[in-house]
Amino acid sequence: MIRLANYTTKLGFLIRMNCHEESYKEFVRVCKNILGICLDDLFSDDCNRLAEMVPSPVAAIRMCRLHGYDLSAKNNDVVPSWQAFAILILAKAEGLIPSATTLRRERKLAIRADDLLRARSMHA
Repeated sequence: MIRLANYTTKLGFLIRMNCHEESYKEFVRVCKNILGICLDDLFSDDCNRLAEMVPSPVAAIRMCRLHGYDLSAKNNDVVPSWQAFAILILAKAEGLIPSATTLRRERKLAIRADDLLRARSMHA
């Protein structure tokens, strides 16, 4: 069982200090180091669908433990950015992230194109 609380101390501190840019960089660093992926690796629709599966910390902790990750922290608390971590863990468990580098590159390009189309349709 991988306890994310062992890797999110700095992230929690940065969030409490309202250091938004630094906390985002730390979140991405933890995601890449522990999970090998980040939110940019997912389509928005996948993120939304997976977020619905973990609407509360208790649900997220339960679901993630099934896949070998523990989101719980000290004092019956949960790690910072718990829902984002849960989304990534579930995405990984569902096989949404290709393991081959070439396929990952292609997926990133498709995600960028999808994001551009969404932005364009919002401004139209």
